[in-house]
Amino acid sequence: MADDHFIKANLAEAGKDAHDPSMELRDRIAKLEASFDRMKVFMTISVAVTLGGFAFLGNQTVRLEGRMDRMESKLESRIDRIDTKVDAVPTRLSEEFQAMRADMAAQTAAIASAVTAARAVQPQIVVMPPAPPPLH
Repeated sequence: MADDHFIKANLAEAGKDAHDPSMELRDRIAKLEASFDRMKVFMTISVAVTLGGFAFLGNQTVRLEGRMDRMESKLESRIDRIDTKVDAVPTRLSEEFQAMRADMAAQTAAIASAVTAARAVQPQIVVMPPAPPPLH
């Protein structure tokens, strides 16, 4: 409500001044030029702020692009390191499996030798002297 009253009062004042027939032509032109000068200042400031905003956004975009490029290069180097490690896994597994097979073969051979040795043992014959005759 207060805003409506303020707007109506300002419109009434502006309308009274703009259509006052008693104003001379020079006063009307001077008032029009002053309004036009204010509008030019406002437009100049608006254009400057708009251009400044676009310049700021452009600068931020360039900074963001640079930051993204740095992150991309870091990510690529990490991926390359991971690829190298993953490529080395089959070789390491193959070596590990070969070592396991060699250990298992050695253990199997040792067990087989022990079993063969246990079977090959000749029974020992112990000769005992005859028992003495019993005493009556």
